[in-house]
Amino acid sequence: MFIESLFGFKQNEHIALDQKLGFSTKGKQKIHKALVHKSYNKTYNNERLEFLGDTILGSVVSEYFYYANSKSDEGDLSKKRDAVISRKNLNKIAKEIFSDIDLKHRTKKISDNMYGDFLEALIGAIFIEKGYEEAKIFVEQRIINKNQK
Repeated sequence: MFIESLFGFKQNEHIALDQKLGFSTKGKQKIHKALVHKSYNKTYNNERLEFLGDTILGSVVSEYFYYANSKSDEGDLSKKRDAVISRKNLNKIAKEIFSDIDLKHRTKKISDNMYGDFLEALIGAIFIEKGYEEAKIFVEQRIINKNQK
């Protein structure tokens, strides 16, 4: 609770995020750290989680298309993966996911790329807090399936 109160997370601010994730984020420090941009705090921010989340995202999407497209060659699989993990696609999906979430930043406005960065950080945080399977479920439901509609 100390970290949450230190960085402005209110007790019931978790509700919207919990609903979007499908699990309780109370006490999940990495999840809340994923919502802190470096402009808000130079030392306690989401940059390392973003790095990890980018890798997890690429892995989950690659695995998904590998098994879902048994007749596709490497080039086709790469195109499908690249469409999902593209910055433009991630930014768009992140704007929807974070529409009613209080992202911590001290910039005039959140840029499109910042939204995608927050999303990658959230994926990294889910991986650390809940494991690969939960991160995989989140990516498949909120990013891959969202992209195919």
